[in-house]
Amino acid sequence: MNTIQPTHIRDFLANKITLHCPQASEIAAAFVGLPAIGCIEVSCSLAELSSVLASLENVGSFGLSVQTTADLIRGVHIIAFKGKDQPCFDTGRSATYRSIALAVMDDDHHLLLGDTRVCEKTATIYCLPCYKKYVTVSHAKPELQTRLKTNPAQFDCDTFDEDASRLADAVVRSDASEASTAIFYPGPFKLLILADGSMIARGAPTHVSEAVARQLQASDGCIPMQGELAAGAKSPENFAERYRQDGALCLVGGFELEEAFEAGRSADLTILQELPAEMKDRLLAVVESDSDYFIMTGSDARNLDGCCPSDGVRTANRLVEAGILQCARTDTGPDSCPVNIYAFSGEIKSFEPTPKFARNPEFRERVKDYLLVNSTSGASRFLTVLRWVLLLFVVATLGVFAANLSHRNNSDQTVTGNLVHDLSLPFQSGVLVLQFHRPQRCAFCDDMEAHTRDALALYFADEISQERLAYRLVNMEQPQFEQMRRQHGIFTSTLLFVEIAGGAEVRSRIVAAAWDLTDRREAFIEMLRVELNSFRDAGK
Repeated sequence: MNTIQPTHIRDFLANKITLHCPQASEIAAAFVGLPAIGCIEVSCSLAELSSVLASLENVGSFGLSVQTTADLIRGVHIIAFKGKDQPCFDTGRSATYRSIALAVMDDDHHLLLGDTRVCEKTATIYCLPCYKKYVTVSHAKPELQTRLKTNPAQFDCDTFDEDASRLADAVVRSDASEASTAIFYPGPFKLLILADGSMIARGAPTHVSEAVARQLQASDGCIPMQGELAAGAKSPENFAERYRQDGALCLVGGFELEEAFEAGRSADLTILQELPAEMKDRLLAVVESDSDYFIMTGSDARNLDGCCPSDGVRTANRLVEAGILQCARTDTGPDSCPVNIYAFSGEIKSFEPTPKFARNPEFRERVKDYLLVNSTSGASRFLTVLRWVLLLFVVATLGVFAANLSHRNNSDQTVTGNLVHDLSLPFQSGVLVLQFHRPQRCAFCDDMEAHTRDALALYFADEISQERLAYRLVNMEQPQFEQMRRQHGIFTSTLLFVEIAGGAEVRSRIVAAAWDLTDRREAFIEMLRVELNSFRDAGK
């Protein structure tokens, strides 16, 4: 499952600089002096470890791994890599962490929680020896791999906020009190998050239960610490608690406020007329939910040398330049993927010792009113009108669906077509996600399909691989689907959930919200996750 060539691995190891007890400035100079691909090996005392790790992280290195000497108290060796300053392209790959940990976070703030979609650059990095024994990386899709040379597909790495929210939902708190022991996590990940929410940071002695310590030694190479080595160990913070208090900011630190774009001048609201729908929705969501901030990862797409260039970050930075937003971002080198914190202008006050914000309700309402009143012109107005037309379709379709459902319940009949044969299903019993369409497809159909596939790959890959769930496109004009189309009153592009038992339909649900979210990818994906889980749970 590895597409990185052996010569590339040799380049990482061959281009090496060795440092002994270096200062931060020496680490920075060594990193700049390395070729595009290479590594730094550092030896230092245990007392210096924390500051050395921080310096290596700040210059943009990755895969930091602490290798202990025979006498840990005398010193350690650290290996860190350089070579991730590239764009993010999609080759259909995913990564899965093999450990007792619920999730891990790497040096680019990618959270691996279950089977996680990753760009080709990140997939290649995870094939390096330091990661390979902990991470399984899937094969690239041939059609996307071929495009890398001519027309690469862009990959959206800006999922940090969303992934942190999923992680908070997945944590299961445990109140069990057990005797604890001190362990030391050597890397290569920056952070382990255990099933109970315990956060185990790289290079920081941490107290865990004896049972968990034994598991972490076996699965993640954690090192037990005793005597004076264990004296500085601390109890781990809990991610669920920190997330409730600070949001996704609890996973990152070291922010610098962008003083060049501080408040104190008049904001140019006219730029709001040009906003993409996704950014418009982000701003409205911050106002309507009374959130202090939103997070975006990646560098400004205008910076050709930046890591993980993002059009979304470019748009947000233009709002900063117009005096509408304020930004603070992680203090990292150009080779590192920055985490950007955006709040409305003047609302970020400090980040020490914890984030401090002061909301300006009057300015927020000005932005909200301008977005709602002045930005629906031209193409936006056309999309709004079209959305209302589609909503009318929803009403009509649901009316027909309700009538058909009533008829079905009264007659105690179900659709009895040979779905397994007609749709080439891998099961006789399971759940179907069907997208009905006509032969002449439009942008709405294409977006609906793309977002649906992304949601299924992100949240339901296990169910699909285990042949308990399937997705199919259905041309509603093909005769074998005529009975099904009429039964459900379908006359336009429609998402339909169907439960199959013994090859026949027993239950179904039209996904009405899909019509209104085709231009909002993230919202569509989250909606589909919630709706499909609800449909499956209702059948249990």
